[in-house]
Amino acid sequence: MLEEGAVERDRVLGVGLATPGPIDHARGLVLDPPHLTTWHDVPLRDEVARRTGLPTLLDKDVLAVAAAILWFPASGRPTDAAVVYAGTGVAIGIISGGEIVRGVSGNAGEAGHVSVGRAFGRCVCGREGCLGGVFSANAILANAVERGIGLGAGATDVRASETVRADRAVDGLRALAEAGDLAVVPFLHETGSALGSALATVCELLDLDTVVPSGPVWDRLGPWLEPGLRSVLDTYAMPGHHPLRVLGAAGDGPVAAVGAACLMLDDALTPRPTGLLLRV
Repeated sequence: MLEEGAVERDRVLGVGLATPGPIDHARGLVLDPPHLTTWHDVPLRDEVARRTGLPTLLDKDVLAVAAAILWFPASGRPTDAAVVYAGTGVAIGIISGGEIVRGVSGNAGEAGHVSVGRAFGRCVCGREGCLGGVFSANAILANAVERGIGLGAGATDVRASETVRADRAVDGLRALAEAGDLAVVPFLHETGSALGSALATVCELLDLDTVVPSGPVWDRLGPWLEPGLRSVLDTYAMPGHHPLRVLGAAGDGPVAAVGAACLMLDDALTPRPTGLLLRV
C-alpha cells in the first residue's frame, strides 16, 4: 500500500484496525464477532504489528467511525452525538463532551437489542422489536423477503454466505428504490423510522443533540431511509427542548477505514489530561 501510494515509510505513524465487536481493547484481541464465526480470541493487533513492524491500534468499527467524525471538519465535529454504523450488524457509538465513549472493556456501542418500540422484524434473540432485527443488512433482507419484495436470485442464493446474500439484497433494494418501487419505498421509510425510534431513546438518555448515520447499508439506502428517520427525530420532544440534527459521516471512502487511520492520529496528537500527570 505504501509503495502504491508513493508514501515514505518514515512518514507513517502506524496502522489502525477497525473490526466488528466484541474485542478485548487492552490486549488487542478480536474475541468472537457474531458474523465472523471462525474468529475466536484472535491477536490481530499484535500480529499486524509483528508483520508490518509498525505501531498498531485496534478498535471497534463504530468507534473508529466516531474518531473520523471528530477529526474531519466536514462532519461538523459534533461534541455530543450518536453515531450509527450499519453493515452486516448495527452498532451505535457515543461521542460525549467531544470524547469517544468506549466503556470499561472497549465494547461500548453494541446496540442490536435496543428496542425500536414496536414489533418489527424478529431478532436472533427471538424477540421482535430489537434494532438488530430491523436495521442490519441481514435483517433488512429477511424483512423484505417476508413482505414479498423480490430481490433477485442473488439475494436468496443458498450457496452464498449469509453476508453475501445480505449485501446483494441491499443492492437490490437500492435498484428497486431508484425505480420507485411502490413496495420498497414505504418499507425503507418504515425501516428508517424504526432506527429513529431507537436513536431518539439513546439521545434522550444521554442528552445528545446529533445523529450521524454511516456504514454500507446507510451509504446505499440512506436517501430512502432518511425521511423515515427524520419523521421521528424532527417530532421528538427532547427534555432540554433542543432539536436533534442529522449529519453525514465525513471522509472519503469507507468511513470505518478512514476512522481506523484516525485512531493513530488521535493517539499521537490529541492531548489528554492523563498525559500531563507526573508519575512517581
